[in-house]
Amino acid sequence: MCIQVNIKENTAIIGFTGELDLARGKALREKTDKLKDNIDTVILDLNGVTNINSSGIGQLVSILKYCTLKDQKLRLACLSSDVSQVLSITKLDKVLSIYDSVESAEESVG
Repeated sequence: MCIQVNIKENTAIIGFTGELDLARGKALREKTDKLKDNIDTVILDLNGVTNINSSGIGQLVSILKYCTLKDQKLRLACLSSDVSQVLSITKLDKVLSIYDSVESAEESVG
């Protein structure tokens, strides 16, 4: 699994492909943990994510908590319909900031 991190000013854009499960979720969490302190926004580009299971949901919540502790904003972008449906069923779509595109997530940072 390849996780790509792109830094634009104070924003980190993190993308990967496949299923968001325990292993990928942990790897994603490790990437967010290693971000420098000057990052104020983390955008997870989920364009290539085909599915998310309960372990992946747990990792997203963990990443949200970690970002909140570091005073970072967490944005999710480019969700597939399957991932969007899972987040809706679990009501996480009410807690997470979700955007149609990475660009709109970046614009929300202001």
